[in-house]
Amino acid sequence: MENRYFNDERINRESGKIYRFGILLATLFAAIYGAIRAFYLFNIDELKIKYLLTEGFTAIFGIFILLIGFIRFPRLTDERIAFERERYYLGGGKVFLVGILSGYALSIPYSFEKSFPDLPVNHIIIILEVFAYLYFFYCFKSREIYFNYSFIDLKASQYALTVLKNIGILAAVLTVPFLISACIEIVLHGSVSGVLSILLGYVFSVIGLGIEYGIVSLAEKLNYDDCRQGRLKRGSWIILGFLVVGYFWLCVLDVIYAYLVTHDISDVGIIIASNRSQRLYLWYAVIVLIGISLCAVLSQIRSNRSGRCFIRAALILAVVAIFWQFTSSMLSVLVHGHEAALMLQDIIISANRIIGALSALCCLALAISLVGAVGISKSLILIGVLQAISFLVTAIFEARSALFALEVIKAVVGFICLIITYIILIRHRGFDVGALSEA
Repeated sequence: MENRYFNDERINRESGKIYRFGILLATLFAAIYGAIRAFYLFNIDELKIKYLLTEGFTAIFGIFILLIGFIRFPRLTDERIAFERERYYLGGGKVFLVGILSGYALSIPYSFEKSFPDLPVNHIIIILEVFAYLYFFYCFKSREIYFNYSFIDLKASQYALTVLKNIGILAAVLTVPFLISACIEIVLHGSVSGVLSILLGYVFSVIGLGIEYGIVSLAEKLNYDDCRQGRLKRGSWIILGFLVVGYFWLCVLDVIYAYLVTHDISDVGIIIASNRSQRLYLWYAVIVLIGISLCAVLSQIRSNRSGRCFIRAALILAVVAIFWQFTSSMLSVLVHGHEAALMLQDIIISANRIIGALSALCCLALAISLVGAVGISKSLILIGVLQAISFLVTAIFEARSALFALEVIKAVVGFICLIITYIILIRHRGFDVGALSEA
């Protein structure tokens, strides 16, 4: 097979475009996010720049990178200049990531001063991370590009060393802003526990990003090596496996939450708050894994236009769900303690139902499309129907007395459907052979 992933100008050009537009989207999101939080802080007389450092760093770094790119490359007079521009944005993406995490690191000391209800200091980081995974996986897979394309054709041992080297570089670069943050904490508060919290934030950031990057790199390498098989590739099996495990624990937490709110338990408030936080972060992870799994299927059904259309629709719904969750969280904080809180709660419930219904219909339509065009087992349609019925039953019978039983039913049905879907996908032999190797 021709080595098309080493110094491939087409891939560098496409990747540069992806990074450039991604920086623009992240900058706009940070500006909107910051504006909403600024409005909230203004209403409670707490509008201070130190509480908006992460949003500010993200927006400023993004504007700075885009502005320099516009000044350096105002016109694309030839292919060489176009190639240089896209290389610039590839490097700019790495600088942008460091800028975002630097803003987060420097905002930690000031988060200890808050005496008012607010979103967690790392909330925008998590949202941006989720959006980034969905955006980059969709863009790369729809353009038939692998992550780590510049060195993915190396031998397994060399490939692993390169991945570890990249993680080490990230860890070294992030040392500076987190050390500065620790110094600020010592000057402002003289708190040893605060410094330890910052250092733990550094450790968790490096370990978390390192593990995520490592898993994605492993999956991509396995997929690259399996580029001429008709089954879903081994790397995609790994992602689907993580999805099964993540969804299982999310179901467990949902059932625990339903039990807590339907039974009289003393001092249950703190437990419920912790449960909600865990469910939210795990929900983000499940959304990302679903998105990656859909993109994996997307890359192997080039000839199925309807299937690709429904996968795009599902990804859009995932983004809408995440954006709505963030928006509703911010609105809940804004109207905290006001009469509008009850009305907002009704709106949130209705919107969640609409998003859930559209998601169920989209999954069912995708299952029908895959069965018809790719020849996947017809059991996939039954799974889509079961998911839709489970959603309808849960939406109709939401009485407090039935909440626990309904949550158990929804969890069991959802998990069984996911397991069967996993088995169907990895056993299917009708996907496009060489989907990412022949273009």
